Amino acid sequence: MLVKIITKKLNYRIVDHLLDRVGTVTSIAMNIKSKKANVSKALRELEKENIVAKDIVGRSHRYRLNFFHPEAKEIIKFFLMNRANQLNSRLDNLPKFIDAYLKQALGNGYFGLVVFGSALTAKYKDIDVFIIAADLKKRELIIENLKLINEKISPIVGTKKELEEGFRNNDSLYLNIINGVPFGCLDFIADLRNRNDFLKRKDLEDRFIIGYREINSCKKFKEDKAYIKGHLEKGIFDIAYSLLNYNGLVVKNDAEARQLFNKIFKCKLPSTLNQAAAFAEIMKKVIFY
Repeated sequence: MLVKIITKKLNYRIVDHLLDRVGTVTSIAMNIKSKKANVSKALRELEKENIVAKDIVGRSHRYRLNFFHPEAKEIIKFFLMNRANQLNSRLDNLPKFIDAYLKQALGNGYFGLVVFGSALTAKYKDIDVFIIAADLKKRELIIENLKLINEKISPIVGTKKELEEGFRNNDSLYLNIINGVPFGCLDFIADLRNRNDFLKRKDLEDRFIIGYREINSCKKFKEDKAYIKGHLEKGIFDIAYSLLNYNGLVVKNDAEARQLFNKIFKCKLPSTLNQAAAFAEIMKKVIFY
């Protein structure tokens, strides 16, 4: 079902565009060269399936890829893999050849490469490539051999640690590399470019489970009013906070959480154990679908 939705021609172009940026209906339509009405209709379908999320800022509706989607990493890998195939074809199969060449030359000391910079555009003078190596002892030899393969190759040799540190420090070079097209390191780059979002997803999953367990424990000790008083509300709010975080909302306190939950989900938070148990079962489908 998911593949069927994202591979529709217009949906595909929209998701590919949102992989790297947020956008309004107008900006998306302009960038992918499509009519606003068609883009708006496609966005509604993608939003309905939680593939795309909408943030309302004043009167502006901004759309982004929902990195909290359970299959977000697989969606990212799917599009990065397609970008790699398209780029490889446009560069006369050079990236995949370099990848295979370095796998044989460096063996376990090689972890993949990323093509970035102007090489991703139709007009380029050189082909910027970041080689991920175990160590830098063979840096000069790698660069020399790649230049022999193609003079346009402009290689940088670095380590995973270097790339991760550059990402954490918001270094423009490394951010540019991470937003490039990976060959032989798809999982690593897909995880790194959206690591913060994936960690947030894990945090909200954990909080939901904590809340779910609290409510379940109240079912176990349902005759103990003191226990229920101390645990039921905590469980309800843990689930509420995780759901609000899933929708990109940061909440200051329980009162605001209660108000926002009512507004977003069109229902009030439960007040009894039976209501809370039903609430937990229904809401787990929102996150774990």
